Amino acid sequence: SPLPAMVVEFLGSPEDLGADAIGVDSAAGVCWLVADRHTLFVWALDQTVQPACKRLRLPPWTGSSSSSGSNGSGGGAGGEFTGRLVATTPSAAGSSGGAGLVAVSPSGAVRYWPSVTHSGVQELGLRLPAGGVCVSVVSCGGAGLVVATTRGSLYWLGIASEATSSGSSVHPLLTARPLQASQSMLSSVLSGVGGWLGYGSGGGGGGS
Repeated sequence: SPLPAMVVEFLGSPEDLGADAIGVDSAAGVCWLVADRHTLFVWALDQTVQPACKRLRLPPWTGSSSSSGSNGSGGGAGGEFTGRLVATTPSAAGSSGGAGLVAVSPSGAVRYWPSVTHSGVQELGLRLPAGGVCVSVVSCGGAGLVVATTRGSLYWLGIASEATSSGSSVHPLLTARPLQASQSMLSSVLSGVGGWLGYGSGGGGGGS
């Protein structure tokens, strides 16, 4: 489908956009685009859904930029901010509806929007190994998400429901921890999402 007018206006020359800047989750009916190192656009595949397109701010990135693409998403030795560092989450309990979204910068900063159709964002940071750069984030359905780095380490992003002080309602809360997987579990995870994580000799990637 064509890019939303807001995206085309921002990019100026969308034909120069790298294919890895775009991500799609057909099941959630959501598409996103990393326009530059600060800007993320997300929109519904069904353009009759309102708001049709939203502009979000990506998590901060401490890596050096490069001119590998006209959209400025290249990252030199500091990694590259691509669509693979964004993934959807199911609508969380206590959110206002609609799919959620997680974006991870190459340097490990995380932003979580419980609902892309409403305001509200949470932030946290991953403690990466020396020289490590985040390369992808993969949704594991309602269970959470897995973040992979160039050093082979994995991080689990879990989404829990936390009650308000009054106890009258709950809101989603994002948590993070290193994933201490056994060799067999690690092999299973990597074989299932190896295309996205960039590991193994298997075939291509898939959607989130």
